[in-house]
Amino acid sequence: VNFPTNLHPSPEEMKQLQNSIDYYGHPVAEPDFSRIFSTKGDLLQECISTFSKAYEYFSATGDDIRIARTVARVAETFLDHIFPAVALLHLPVEEFIKMPIFN
Repeated sequence: VNFPTNLHPSPEEMKQLQNSIDYYGHPVAEPDFSRIFSTKGDLLQECISTFSKAYEYFSATGDDIRIARTVARVAETFLDHIFPAVALLHLPVEEFIKMPIFN
């Protein structure tokens, strides 16, 4: 399993994941990864990182339609984070432009 950023399961969680799959590849038990995304900032950073990696792949292959979709998704991700607080709650935009700390 490759993760696009430094956010990845610990060695103990990887052992748990490996032990939770039977011979045929079916999950035996649901592994607990609840601490991987501990804040909204973790999820936002992982999302942007994944879209950035997709953008690099699509740029390398010259797929302009998927490049446009990827860029639109990055903008949508940022707007989903900023718009409700700024436009609806009238909070200062300076608070939400800076992304939360990535753990």
